[in-house]
Amino acid sequence: MKFVKIVLIPAILAVAVYFIYATIKEKNKPHSPLPEEGIKVIQITPTD
Repeated sequence: MKFVKIVLIPAILAVAVYFIYATIKEKNKPHSPLPEEGIKVIQITPTD
């Protein structure tokens, strides 16, 4: 059972991370009007 846990848990995490990454990529596609504005907001905000 240890071997199953060692293999299964990282595999599940990897799949979860991949799905999150894919979702973020879908939202940030070039045809979306927001990415550049979002980057500007991120750059402006920390200079408080």
